[in-house]
Amino acid sequence: TALSTQRSRYRGFQISMPTNDREAIATNGPFVVGGVGHRVLDSHLVELEAEIRNELQSIIDDQGACADCIRLIVSVAEGADRILIAAAIDLGIPYVCVLPCTPACFAEDFPTVESVETFQRQLRLAIDIVGPAEDPADRLDGYLWVSQYLLDHADVLIAIWDGEDGNGKAGTADTVETAIRRNIPVIWISADAPHEAVPYEPLAIGRE
Repeated sequence: TALSTQRSRYRGFQISMPTNDREAIATNGPFVVGGVGHRVLDSHLVELEAEIRNELQSIIDDQGACADCIRLIVSVAEGADRILIAAAIDLGIPYVCVLPCTPACFAEDFPTVESVETFQRQLRLAIDIVGPAEDPADRLDGYLWVSQYLLDHADVLIAIWDGEDGNGKAGTADTVETAIRRNIPVIWISADAPHEAVPYEPLAIGRE
């Protein structure tokens, strides 16, 4: 399938985004899956990875077995974000990285060389990278920007969440609560074993 290149519709710093020229995308735009979750997870990662992959595969099936008709939008923090991205890569789902500040700034969050290398590799494979036009003076403002961006664009939100109250604004719990208030469907995958997911109702492709 031929690819065309268009400017991203997203705010902030932008990179040209290749867009698959399939009829569903051309007519309605892609079905957008937002992703949030905890950085620190339990040790049962194989089971969690399998559950995340199963949920993304279900969305692909709901969209006519068209992985190119879906966009995952997610940050690239350690933990849940990177597992979501790895599953998207494996399933052929294009993804957009949403950052709280520039890549160089965000990389300072990660304590090891291995973590920074994973961050950089997943950024390279993204179809787009978006973030605030200027680095926020307060990092929390950047995280709030990410949370708001995901909620503004997602047709459905996947949350890898322990179900507990969060530590304030922009965290997983706060983003899930806001999504529910805004009637955005949420797929809740438990961050704790056995990592069961709450089913969701399939939506038509695209969002007004």
